[in-house]
Amino acid sequence: MLFTSTTVFAQLPDNIGFENGNFDGWECSLGTRDNKSGVITINPPSGPSDRHTIIGAISYKNQLDPYGKFPMVCPNGSKYSVRLGDDAGITGHVQRMAYTLTVPPTSTNYSIIFNYAVVLEDGGHARELQPLFTAKVYDVTDNKEIDCPSFDFSASSTLPGFLPSALRKPPDNGMGPGGGPVFYKDWSTATIDLKGYPGKIIRIEFTTLDCAPDRHFGYAYIDVDEANSSQPITGNAYCNGQSFVTLLGPTGFADYKWYKNNDFTTMIGAGQSLTISPAPAD
Repeated sequence: MLFTSTTVFAQLPDNIGFENGNFDGWECSLGTRDNKSGVITINPPSGPSDRHTIIGAISYKNQLDPYGKFPMVCPNGSKYSVRLGDDAGITGHVQRMAYTLTVPPTSTNYSIIFNYAVVLEDGGHARELQPLFTAKVYDVTDNKEIDCPSFDFSASSTLPGFLPSALRKPPDNGMGPGGGPVFYKDWSTATIDLKGYPGKIIRIEFTTLDCAPDRHFGYAYIDVDEANSSQPITGNAYCNGQSFVTLLGPTGFADYKWYKNNDFTTMIGAGQSLTISPAPAD
């Protein structure tokens, strides 16, 4: 067996992908949201609650999210995923989980791939009061947020990549309106590129927020690839004498472009996979 690379990859920290079947290494907290301004208050970490749910591949086998009809367990082959939040839609509820790690000082190519799926009920309020899912990455060492791939999704019928659910939650009896249209995003993938942060302390933070003024809900499924993510491209290991090689990019991105050279001036393919024939030299 011949390999196209001899790079020694740095290992990801323990249980960042929940493969121990628990939240070891993760900081779990709850909070509240002001019903007028939408301002969030996070309580001190208190450990996982009933709004931090481990989703096991065995116990949840073949189970689908009721609103999006996508698998509750991430289809990346891992044993466990997490659901952050639920569809109870308690006014002003906030759920958060975070992981802090140190990028190996000698690493020149370090990245983390995470997978997520989102379900949001549209309450028809101003954006700052709507159900919300956020993913943030912080450079703790230098006290600044890393822009990419930080994002937030607020419940709306115009969210790119979201589809309307055929299911609505029945209105709560005397407890608020409920029953708003629900929008979902199937499992997608994002890459946190940390190659420029050797030796830095990094904090990855996921938050879901229920509606601030009413009982509309927002929750998300999350998984982190525990396999070595220093190189998210697979297929670059092949046997001597093989006539072709097929490279495969990580799933979940809108488009893919493959380049022949490091300055990105010669594109040689598009799509998630690229077949090279004959196979490159050893």
